[in-house]
Amino acid sequence: MAVRLTGSSLATVTVFVPLAFLSEVTGAFFTALSLTMASAPVVSYLFAFLGVPLLSAVMLRPGNASPAEPLTWPPPPAATRFASASLVQRRDITGL
Repeated sequence: MAVRLTGSSLATVTVFVPLAFLSEVTGAFFTALSLTMASAPVVSYLFAFLGVPLLSAVMLRPGNASPAEPLTWPPPPAATRFASASLVQRRDITGL
């Protein structure tokens, strides 16, 4: 998974970073867009490799369950019914 995430992030960054160095009117329009589009995958990449493991280690630690136990398995019947209905009626859920 790390190779795929790294590859897709680097591909997006390498496509959009050169657009930040355009000159004249085109450069004025594309500089902010290209820097935003290049920094978004970098932030996402850092969160995927640092934030998600850290949060999952804290939240899924044995003995750290709250009295309400929000992470239950199997899922509640209402969630199961909604998931089944959404798989059957994809057009209604996606708005098509």
